[in-house]
Amino acid sequence: MNKRKLLVVGARTNSLGAHCVEEAKRKDRYEDIVTAGITNEDISFDVLHGDMPPGYLDVIMTVGTNEPSVPASDFFLPSVQWQMDANFIGPMRCLDQWFRWWITNDPDFLGELNFVVISSNSAHIARSNSVGYCASKAALSMGIRSFARSIREYDTFNVWAYEPGWIDGTPMSSEVRERFVGPAHRMLRDDGLYPAELARMIVGDVLDRGSMLHGSCVRVDAGEQ
Repeated sequence: MNKRKLLVVGARTNSLGAHCVEEAKRKDRYEDIVTAGITNEDISFDVLHGDMPPGYLDVIMTVGTNEPSVPASDFFLPSVQWQMDANFIGPMRCLDQWFRWWITNDPDFLGELNFVVISSNSAHIARSNSVGYCASKAALSMGIRSFARSIREYDTFNVWAYEPGWIDGTPMSSEVRERFVGPAHRMLRDDGLYPAELARMIVGDVLDRGSMLHGSCVRVDAGEQ
Protein backbone atom coordinates (compact mmCIF):
# COMPACT_ATOMS: atom_id res chain seq x y z
CA MET A 1 0.00 0.00 0.00
CA ASN A 2 1.36 3.41 -0.98
CA LYS A 3 2.08 5.71 1.92
CA ARG A 4 0.36 9.08 2.08
CA LYS A 5 1.12 12.65 3.16
CA LEU A 6 -0.88 14.22 6.00
CA LEU A 7 -1.18 17.86 7.04
CA VAL A 8 -2.72 18.69 10.41
CA VAL A 9 -3.64 22.37 10.70
CA GLY A 10 -3.86 23.39 14.35
CA ALA A 11 -1.80 21.06 16.53
CA ARG A 12 -0.70 22.91 19.64
CA THR A 13 0.29 20.81 22.63
CA ASN A 14 -2.53 18.62 24.06
CA SER A 15 -4.97 19.71 21.35
CA LEU A 16 -7.14 17.39 19.28
CA GLY A 17 -4.82 18.07 16.35
CA ALA A 18 -1.80 16.93 18.37
CA HIS A 19 -3.62 13.72 19.26
CA CYS A 20 -4.42 13.18 15.58
CA VAL A 21 -0.71 13.45 14.79
CA GLU A 22 0.16 10.82 17.38
CA GLU A 23 -2.55 8.49 16.12
CA ALA A 24 -1.42 8.92 12.51
CA LYS A 25 2.15 8.03 13.49
CA ARG A 26 0.92 4.81 15.08
CA LYS A 27 -0.86 3.81 11.86
CA ASP A 28 2.40 3.68 9.88
CA ARG A 29 0.59 4.52 6.65
CA TYR A 30 1.96 8.02 6.21
CA GLU A 31 5.33 8.79 4.71
CA ASP A 32 5.07 12.39 5.88
CA ILE A 33 3.09 13.99 8.73
CA VAL A 34 3.39 17.77 9.05
CA THR A 35 1.67 20.26 11.34
CA ALA A 36 0.84 23.89 10.52
CA GLY A 37 -0.46 26.69 12.71
CA ILE A 38 0.33 29.73 14.80
CA THR A 39 1.80 28.11 17.94
CA ASN A 40 4.48 25.40 18.02
CA GLU A 41 3.64 23.61 14.74
CA ASP A 42 6.19 22.57 12.08
CA ILE A 43 5.04 25.27 9.64
CA SER A 44 4.01 28.76 10.69
CA PHE A 45 0.65 29.25 9.01
CA ASP A 46 -2.30 31.60 9.50
CA VAL A 47 -5.46 30.19 7.91
CA LEU A 48 -6.77 33.70 7.19
CA HIS A 49 -3.71 35.09 5.45
CA GLY A 50 -1.14 32.45 4.47
CA ASP A 51 -0.95 30.14 1.47
CA MET A 52 -2.14 26.62 2.16
CA PRO A 53 0.87 24.24 2.17
CA PRO A 54 0.50 22.33 -1.13
CA GLY A 55 0.58 18.69 -2.11
CA TYR A 56 -0.97 16.94 0.90
CA LEU A 57 -3.35 14.09 0.10
CA ASP A 58 -5.02 14.30 3.51
CA VAL A 59 -5.75 17.38 5.61
CA ILE A 60 -7.18 17.49 9.12
CA MET A 61 -8.24 21.05 9.98
CA THR A 62 -8.77 21.61 13.72
CA VAL A 63 -8.33 25.38 14.00
CA GLY A 64 -10.94 27.40 15.83
CA THR A 65 -11.66 29.77 18.67
CA ASN A 66 -14.36 30.02 21.32
CA GLU A 67 -14.93 33.44 22.88
CA PRO A 68 -17.90 34.91 24.74
CA SER A 69 -20.32 37.03 22.71
CA VAL A 70 -22.29 38.94 25.35
CA PRO A 71 -25.25 40.98 24.06
CA ALA A 72 -25.02 44.75 24.67
CA SER A 73 -21.31 44.53 25.52
CA ASP A 74 -18.74 46.63 23.69
CA PHE A 75 -17.14 43.43 22.38
CA PHE A 76 -20.27 41.71 21.09
CA LEU A 77 -19.96 42.48 17.38
CA PRO A 78 -16.14 42.27 17.26
CA SER A 79 -16.38 38.86 18.93
CA VAL A 80 -18.96 37.63 16.45
CA GLN A 81 -16.95 38.92 13.49
CA TRP A 82 -13.68 37.42 14.75
CA GLN A 83 -15.19 33.99 15.33
CA MET A 84 -16.86 33.98 11.92
CA ASP A 85 -13.45 34.70 10.41
CA ALA A 86 -11.47 32.18 12.46
CA ASN A 87 -14.04 29.36 12.57
CA PHE A 88 -15.67 29.67 9.14
CA ILE A 89 -13.81 31.88 6.66
CA GLY A 90 -10.36 30.50 7.53
CA PRO A 91 -11.13 26.78 7.13
CA MET A 92 -13.21 27.37 3.98
CA ARG A 93 -10.43 29.48 2.49
CA CYS A 94 -7.95 26.64 3.12
CA LEU A 95 -10.31 24.03 1.68
CA ASP A 96 -10.73 26.04 -1.51
CA GLN A 97 -6.97 26.55 -1.85
CA TRP A 98 -6.32 22.83 -1.31
CA PHE A 99 -8.95 21.81 -3.86
CA ARG A 100 -7.75 24.37 -6.40
CA TRP A 101 -4.13 23.23 -6.06
CA TRP A 102 -5.00 19.60 -6.83
CA ILE A 103 -7.26 20.26 -9.82
CA THR A 104 -4.64 22.64 -11.23
CA ASN A 105 -1.45 20.67 -10.56
CA ASP A 106 -2.53 17.03 -10.58
CA PRO A 107 -6.04 16.76 -12.08
CA ASP A 108 -5.56 13.11 -13.06
CA PHE A 109 -4.65 11.84 -9.59
CA LEU A 110 -6.21 8.38 -9.27
CA GLY A 111 -6.30 7.94 -5.49
CA GLU A 112 -8.50 9.56 -2.85
CA LEU A 113 -7.93 12.98 -1.32
CA ASN A 114 -9.49 13.81 2.04
CA PHE A 115 -10.13 17.15 3.75
CA VAL A 116 -11.68 17.04 7.22
CA VAL A 117 -12.68 19.96 9.45
CA ILE A 118 -13.68 20.04 13.10
CA SER A 119 -16.94 21.89 13.57
CA SER A 120 -19.01 21.52 16.76
CA ASN A 121 -22.38 20.33 17.97
CA SER A 122 -22.82 24.00 18.89
CA ALA A 123 -23.83 24.31 15.24
CA HIS A 124 -27.15 22.86 16.49
CA ILE A 125 -27.29 23.71 20.20
CA ALA A 126 -27.80 27.34 21.22
CA ARG A 127 -25.56 28.35 24.13
CA SER A 128 -25.82 31.48 26.23
CA ASN A 129 -23.38 34.29 25.39
CA SER A 130 -21.97 32.20 22.51
CA VAL A 131 -23.54 33.87 19.50
CA GLY A 132 -20.26 34.07 17.59
CA TYR A 133 -19.20 30.51 18.31
CA CYS A 134 -22.55 28.85 17.62
CA ALA A 135 -23.21 30.87 14.47
CA SER A 136 -19.72 30.35 13.06
CA LYS A 137 -19.87 26.60 13.61
CA ALA A 138 -23.29 26.43 12.00
CA ALA A 139 -21.85 28.30 9.02
CA LEU A 140 -18.86 25.94 8.88
CA SER A 141 -20.99 22.79 8.90
CA MET A 142 -23.26 24.08 6.15
CA GLY A 143 -20.30 25.40 4.19
CA ILE A 144 -18.66 21.96 4.18
CA ARG A 145 -21.85 20.25 3.07
CA SER A 146 -22.41 22.75 0.28
CA PHE A 147 -18.78 22.63 -0.87
CA ALA A 148 -18.91 18.84 -1.01
CA ARG A 149 -22.02 18.90 -3.18
CA SER A 150 -20.44 21.52 -5.43
CA ILE A 151 -17.51 19.22 -6.30
CA ARG A 152 -19.42 15.94 -6.56
CA GLU A 153 -18.26 15.39 -10.15
CA TYR A 154 -14.70 14.94 -8.83
CA ASP A 155 -14.83 11.39 -7.51
CA THR A 156 -11.38 11.50 -5.91
CA PHE A 157 -12.21 14.26 -3.38
CA ASN A 158 -13.78 13.58 0.01
CA VAL A 159 -14.77 16.53 2.19
CA TRP A 160 -16.55 16.22 5.54
CA ALA A 161 -16.79 17.55 9.10
CA TYR A 162 -17.13 16.34 12.67
CA GLU A 163 -19.41 18.04 15.17
CA PRO A 164 -18.08 16.96 18.57
CA GLY A 165 -19.44 17.98 21.91
CA TRP A 166 -17.22 18.91 24.85
CA ILE A 167 -13.67 17.58 24.35
CA ASP A 168 -12.08 17.25 27.76
CA GLY A 169 -8.52 18.35 28.47
CA THR A 170 -7.71 20.36 25.35
CA PRO A 171 -6.36 23.93 25.52
CA MET A 172 -9.68 25.31 24.23
CA SER A 173 -11.84 23.40 26.72
CA SER A 174 -9.54 24.45 29.57
CA GLU A 175 -9.89 28.10 28.57
CA VAL A 176 -13.66 27.86 28.14
CA ARG A 177 -14.18 26.01 31.45
CA GLU A 178 -12.79 29.02 33.32
CA ARG A 179 -15.81 31.05 32.13
CA PHE A 180 -18.44 28.68 33.50
CA VAL A 181 -19.82 28.55 37.01
CA GLY A 182 -21.92 25.41 36.45
CA PRO A 183 -21.47 22.36 34.18
CA ALA A 184 -19.66 23.01 30.92
CA HIS A 185 -21.93 20.70 28.89
CA ARG A 186 -25.08 18.55 28.99
CA MET A 187 -23.64 15.37 27.52
CA LEU A 188 -24.64 11.97 28.89
CA ARG A 189 -20.98 11.26 29.54
CA ASP A 190 -19.84 13.41 32.45
CA ASP A 191 -16.25 13.90 31.29
CA GLY A 192 -17.25 14.66 27.73
CA LEU A 193 -15.14 13.25 24.90
CA TYR A 194 -11.55 12.16 25.28
CA PRO A 195 -9.32 13.68 22.57
CA ALA A 196 -7.30 10.50 22.02
CA GLU A 197 -10.47 8.50 21.36
CA LEU A 198 -11.83 11.13 18.97
CA ALA A 199 -8.46 11.26 17.18
CA ARG A 200 -8.60 7.50 16.61
CA MET A 201 -12.00 7.91 14.97
CA ILE A 202 -10.87 10.81 12.77
CA VAL A 203 -7.61 9.27 11.54
CA GLY A 204 -9.25 5.90 10.95
CA ASP A 205 -11.98 7.56 8.89
CA VAL A 206 -9.48 9.56 6.87
CA LEU A 207 -7.54 6.42 5.98
CA ASP A 208 -10.44 4.08 5.28
CA ARG A 209 -13.88 5.71 5.05
CA GLY A 210 -13.57 9.03 3.22
CA SER A 211 -15.81 8.21 0.29
CA MET A 212 -18.61 7.12 2.63
CA LEU A 213 -18.38 10.34 4.67
CA HIS A 214 -18.08 12.82 1.78
CA GLY A 215 -20.53 15.66 2.33
CA SER A 216 -21.35 14.58 5.89
CA CYS A 217 -21.27 16.31 9.25
CA VAL A 218 -20.69 13.59 11.82
CA ARG A 219 -22.09 14.50 15.23
CA VAL A 220 -20.22 12.92 18.15
CA ASP A 221 -21.54 14.26 21.45
CA ALA A 222 -22.84 11.50 23.73
CA GLY A 223 -26.45 12.52 23.18
CA GLU A 224 -26.22 16.17 24.21
CA GLN A 225 -29.42 18.16 23.65
